Amino acid sequence: MEWPKLLSHLRLPDSKPGSYDQSRPPWQVDYDRLIFCSAFRRLQDKTQVHPLSASDYVRTRLTHSLEVSSVARTIGTRAGAHILLKHGKEPYQDKKILEQILTPSDIGMIVSAAALAHDIGNPPFGHSGEDAIRHWFAASKVAERIGESFTLKQRADIEKWDGNAAGFRILSRLQFYRNNGGMKLTAACLGAYMKYPTASNGTIADKSEPSQGIAGKKPGFFESDRPQWVAVAKELGLVKDGPDRWCRHPLAYLTEAADDICNQIIDFEDGYRLGRIPYIDVESMFHELVGSEGLKNLRDHLSKSEKVAYMRAKAIGMMIDEAVEVFAEHQEHLLAGKPLGELASLCRSAGKLGALKTRTKSDVFSMQNVLQIEAAGFEIIGGLLDVIVTAIDGAARPSKKPGKDLFGKKVLKLIPEEFVGPDRKPDPSPYERLLLAIDFVSGMTDSFALDLFRKLRGVTIPR
Repeated sequence: MEWPKLLSHLRLPDSKPGSYDQSRPPWQVDYDRLIFCSAFRRLQDKTQVHPLSASDYVRTRLTHSLEVSSVARTIGTRAGAHILLKHGKEPYQDKKILEQILTPSDIGMIVSAAALAHDIGNPPFGHSGEDAIRHWFAASKVAERIGESFTLKQRADIEKWDGNAAGFRILSRLQFYRNNGGMKLTAACLGAYMKYPTASNGTIADKSEPSQGIAGKKPGFFESDRPQWVAVAKELGLVKDGPDRWCRHPLAYLTEAADDICNQIIDFEDGYRLGRIPYIDVESMFHELVGSEGLKNLRDHLSKSEKVAYMRAKAIGMMIDEAVEVFAEHQEHLLAGKPLGELASLCRSAGKLGALKTRTKSDVFSMQNVLQIEAAGFEIIGGLLDVIVTAIDGAARPSKKPGKDLFGKKVLKLIPEEFVGPDRKPDPSPYERLLLAIDFVSGMTDSFALDLFRKLRGVTIPR
């Protein structure tokens, strides 16, 4: 693979890239489009770790995405300096070379925009929401009926439904759905976003060797969206790793590293803020990770919360440095399309960072209220899908029995047109109808999903 192609600013399905405006690079346009889109805005009420939290401190998917994007900008900019140092003389466009057009900050902007979008496809109630959709398809009679005609690839899409694939669908088709190409982000941004460049039926079942299976661990696109991804992969020159799998864009490793660093360090900080991890343990584990020299400027007059915030910042900065070192060391390896494990797991401090994750998992993720709301999420998401899928399917195959579809017709009016079909006519394909129904439910915020579920069940009545 070659950096000039990997850094393409073509906006598919356009046939030619627009002119490069250095005062407002195309990657900045990507970032701006994401910031102002409704799918990103809905992340403000989607679970990061704590569903429907009453605390105004605890992070949501929105604040998490902004923090990851900030870290990604720094990682990408520093990695960009290494990229241009080794490959800056390669021809880019208009008979110019990379370093005449791009700066390290440009590469930082690409990774930052990709990181901003990295959770945009997550359903309500966090990762538990993904489990709930998969469980619904396996257990629901409604799902069994509509899935009878699915091909093996179509079944795999729902059996392995994942927020990463839903995110690519949002970016390339659903957001600005009347526009061919959806948001029309640059190919480079979409490549840096694509953590798993793999179809549902191409995922690697044996994950005993993470470095070999990391790009194929989960699906990154649905069968319905294959043409969009194939066009992106072709434009970027990504190496194929099988009939349904490609190697990762090298910048996708940086996007993932930013997410991993934030997840493991910031979730640990949230554990302290929620009173689940004592300050003495937080201080001890941060000192173990960063070292006394790294925290030599920690002042006694600060409050405990201020000290924790300072230690968190130092820990993130240290892990950024280590992740960039790993990337620089393996840059040529990645360009050859060879697999690599998660950058954060290859850093010198990976073991100490992992200790934070283990502590958070045992003391924070297992909180009773988290588990109770996640369990309720199965009922909410499954219940909504039963009603909404039945309504859309009923419109596609109306019953001849008088009054049979009255409830479904009323529900159908509650569903936005883009999730039903043009002019509110459902797609003739049961697979496409189901994907749209799941798009609608997975795009809901936690609060909206709960509220709509209660209203459809008659638990609460609008006034």
